This record gives sequence, structure tokens and C-alpha cells, in this order.
Amino acid sequence: MVDHTTFPYRCDDTGKGGFSDFWNHTGVIPWSKDAEERHKKRTGSACKRLDFLAVDHQVALLGATWDELDSVALRRIWHLQPDTQAEVDLALKEMHRMARPIVAFHVRGDGKDDNLLFDESSQGKGEDMLGTFQRTFPDVQARTCMLIGDDHAAVDRAEEPIKQALGCHIYKRKMFYREEGFNADDFVQQSSELRCKQTRLLIADMELMARADYLVASLDHDLPYIVQAMRFGLYRKDRRTFVDASEKHRDWYESIRSMFRADAEKHPPGARKKSPGSKTHRMGSG
Repeated sequence: MVDHTTFPYRCDDTGKGGFSDFWNHTGVIPWSKDAEERHKKRTGSACKRLDFLAVDHQVALLGATWDELDSVALRRIWHLQPDTQAEVDLALKEMHRMARPIVAFHVRGDGKDDNLLFDESSQGKGEDMLGTFQRTFPDVQARTCMLIGDDHAAVDRAEEPIKQALGCHIYKRKMFYREEGFNADDFVQQSSELRCKQTRLLIADMELMARADYLVASLDHDLPYIVQAMRFGLYRKDRRTFVDASEKHRDWYESIRSMFRADAEKHPPGARKKSPGSKTHRMGSG
């Protein structure tokens, strides 16, 4: 059972719904007192409660990684309800008209984010979206640059530098209801109708980032973790097409890029010369 009685993303205020308002998966059973009592009568035992730390411990005991389990979980549960799927389909219809390659930038604001995964970081700190893209993908000629984010001013500031540097067509999504971006305290005060609409738009944003040819985002925030799992687990994207724009550069392929960069610095082009008398050998069939 999944207890999402305090889950703010929902389409009504009855205490029901939550996850099932947006995803259609019969294997996820919403928790309620009645459901737990029925389980206890049927099995003779109470439900065992697991918080995030307890789940993390179980993952360690399994000897699995979160990357593996995230991909498995997404393939199992990512089945959208019709209303949510309709919102995603509208976004994908726009995407199909875009020139490729499409580069998605997850743009965040400059303020403090209460939901950061790493306390020492703040939104915007050390995040160089444009520079990270240019250094990581110097040969990619972006034709469409998709700017996705909740902070209106931050998205507007990112537009012109990216357009000037890359010469791409800029695509900006429907803007978030709150100009300053997401705030948990403000969000829970909104009507269930608005929260429902904004959640569907968020899921559509996630689908666009997951399906873009390239994604630049910061893993100092939780959303890109889910999106990268969608890219690899659902849509089989090449892992080289996502880059972490934070200071730590924790994306999966960065360690391999670092190896090549280190080798290139030791042996710059033109530094290697054939020694006198060396021969060039070619493999043949004989």
C-alpha cells in the first residue's frame, strides 16, 4: 500500500486519489484505515511501515542500485490516466513539429529551494547550462532549444544567451501559475483544481525532457533524477545524451568523459609522432 494522504499533488480534497489521480496502475493500492484493517483481518498481521531510510536500507540489502530499481519501477507504474495522457499528448504534438536535434534545458531560479537534495547547494549556484552543453556536446548543432522551468524570470534570462550562442529556435512551455516558481507552502494552499492542472502540466514537462534528444539539468534537484531514469528506463536514450550542470557533474557518463579528457590533456593532437622505421600495419583476411 502507498500512503499518499499528505501527497499535495491531487485532483480532489477528499483524501482519496493522489497518485491514482495521474497514474493508472492497479498494483499501487492506496492506504486507508479501512484498507489496513481489511489487510489485518485477512492476513492476521498489521502493515509494516517503511519510510525512505528503511526503503534505502532494503535496497542496500538487495545489492541493487537506485538506478536499476528506478528503471524497473518506472516501467511498471508509468501508465497515465486518460486526462493526464491527453495533456502529455498535446505537448508531444508540439514536439513532433520541432526541428531536431532538440536540446532541453531544465532552468531553475536563483532563490533558495527547500526541496534540494544537497543542503550546501542553492538554485543556480554553479549551474552553467549553456557552458555545460557547449563543453559536453561541442559538435551538436541544436536546432530547437526547449526551456523548461517554473521561475518565469529565470527562463526569460536564459532565452537570449542560449539563442545567441546556439542559433536555435527557442521553445518555452506554459508558464507556472506562480511567477517566482514552486513553493511547497503556497502550493498546498491552492485549490485542488489548480494543483491538479499544474501537476498534469508538470508530468507533460517531464515527458518532453525525457524524450528530447539531449537534456541539460542539475542533479542538485530531485526532478532531473526522475527524468533521467525515464530517459534510460522508458525511452532507452543513450546515457551520453544527459549531462548534469551542477558543480559536481554527477551524471552517469561523466566519469568516462573525464577519462578521455585526461588522456587528451596528456597526449594533445600532434604530440604523438611515429618513431623512425615504424610501419603502419593493416589487418587483413590473409
